[in-house]
Formats: sequence, structure tokens, C-alpha cells
Amino acid sequence: MVDLKTGYVNMPDYNLWYSVYGADKPGVPLLVVNGIALSHDYMEPISELSSDRPVIFYDQRGCGNSGGDVNISEWTLDVFFEEIDALCKELNYPKYHILAHCVSAMISLSFVLDRNPDYIASLIMASPVLNSKTLTSDMLLRVESLPKDVRDTLNGCRTQGDFTSDKYNEAMMVFYSHHFCVTQPWPDCLLRSAACINHRIFNHFVGQSAFYLDGVIADFDLTDRLKDITLPVIYICGKHDEIHPDTVKNYHRNTRDSQFYVIKGASHCYHIEQKEKFFRILNDFLNIH
Repeated sequence: MVDLKTGYVNMPDYNLWYSVYGADKPGVPLLVVNGIALSHDYMEPISELSSDRPVIFYDQRGCGNSGGDVNISEWTLDVFFEEIDALCKELNYPKYHILAHCVSAMISLSFVLDRNPDYIASLIMASPVLNSKTLTSDMLLRVESLPKDVRDTLNGCRTQGDFTSDKYNEAMMVFYSHHFCVTQPWPDCLLRSAACINHRIFNHFVGQSAFYLDGVIADFDLTDRLKDITLPVIYICGKHDEIHPDTVKNYHRNTRDSQFYVIKGASHCYHIEQKEKFFRILNDFLNIH
């Protein structure tokens, strides 16, 4: 029987959905902050770590079980800060590890640096985007390794500003199969998240495409603030990740006493593609912090 509880945090004008696996386990809880504009579903394999500690998921405002009509025109990163803070206080554990994936690593690290919460024990930066410009440059670098017809389609669509056509979406599925999740077919948890992405939120914060950033985070760069991190930090990415290992290694080099791992045989979703390898790395880190 799965040890699972779910609930809602009452926010000022919506309800924030969460789930906790292994709520009564003795280890420091792991709070999973999934990628922006997606539901938590694709990160669910991490719930297997709940034999030792609580594992917490939640759906960000406007996504998944926290969905509904939202006016995002004036949203800033503070929306996400308030969610993390409210959820941690609602669950009332003394400490939390944060595992943040992709753009949500930028959100989570900004939250820690700006708010300085005393209940965060460590940070797991999973395929982090901490400098928005590198998101585009890394993905363009990965495009160069794709078959010529796919490469030409993506480069042509980018030049034309075409990020909605069938040919663009078809070419992106090839990109994703190489650099987002190499496991084929995609598991149900990933398909559920892909089916309910909130494009309005993605467009507002990121932009029309990761190839064309014109959203809130378009000029965001935390690189110069990495020296200010005082918590234990581990950086993780896949060898074929859309976030290039060299980029993640640079973050590691700028963060004192941090750890850095590249998972072979994996891309962006190594918690699916190379779960056992990822869990070993993660458990080794969590067990000493």
C-alpha cells in the first residue's frame, strides 16, 4: 500500500495542491520543485525515495491540480516564492532538502538567496537553468547534433519565429527524444505532464520558445550570486542533457564546496532514464546533509 497523503494549502486566491509520500518517515523531507508550467507528474518516480524520508510534490499555480483560470500578466518570481514558503510552513517539518529541476532551479535558488529561509537544509540543482542565455545557447548546440532535416527545420522555424506549426512541433519531438527523455516510449507520468503544460505561463516567464526568450526570465543570470550560497549544493545533469554539462560544471566551479555529477546514458529526465544511478547519487548526498 502506498503511503501517500494529499491536500491543499489555502493561498490568497487559489488552492495549492500537494502530495507527500512517506509523511512519517524519519529523514529530512525532500521537496521536489518541478519544471515551470508543468504538473508534478513527470517527477513522480522520485517518490520511490520515500522509504527513508518524506518526498513532497506540488503543482504550481495554474498547473495540474492547482489549475484554473489565472491572470498571469503581472506575475513575478514572487508567486513561486510564496508557494514554496507557504507549503513548507503548512507541512511544518523543521527542515527540507529542495530538489529543483530546470528553470525551477533558478526559482528555488533565488528564493533561498532573497528570502534566506532557515528551514532549507540543502539544494539539489537538477539540470539547472541559472543563466537564461545559456538555455538557448545550450539547446542550439544540441540542435547541431540532430539529423540534417530536423536541424534545418528547427533553425528555419527559429529564424521565422515559427514556434507553433506542426513541422516545428514534430522536429521538437525529435529533439526531445535525444535531449529531454531518451526512454522510449515515454512513461505515463511524463505523458501526463506533457499533456497539461500551461503555455500561457511558459510564454510569460520563459518566452515563445526556449529558442526565443522574451519572458520574465529572459535576462536572468544568477552566476555572480553563486558565491553567496552557504548551503550544501549538488549539481546534476545528464550527459546528453539539453542543459549542457559544461554549463552545469561552470555553476559548480562558481559554488564553494559543491558537488557535480554527469549521468551517462541520460539526458534531461535521468530520474526516468537512469533512475538507479540518479538515486545512488542523490541518497549519498542526502544521507550526509
